Amino acid sequence: MLGKEHPFTFTSMHNLANVLDGRGKYEEAEQLYRQVLEGFEKVLGKEHPETQKSRDNLVEYLKAKEVYLTSQTDGEAWRLAWL
Repeated sequence: MLGKEHPFTFTSMHNLANVLDGRGKYEEAEQLYRQVLEGFEKVLGKEHPETQKSRDNLVEYLKAKEVYLTSQTDGEAWRLAWL
């Protein structure tokens, strides 16, 4: 058994976050992505490559989420303008 703070556990959590994101459960996915980053920072340190990769993944996820939400808002505004 690997334990709650093993790097492989964090990798599994990241994979679960990907699944949640794909199913539209964005808040749960974001929470897991953040937990993974915190876990890697605690166990491996802030400068470890896995920690840096996790940080980059979270940043990319948040950027994509912002673009998606903005496009949804803009699309709704456009649709309402034509009604």
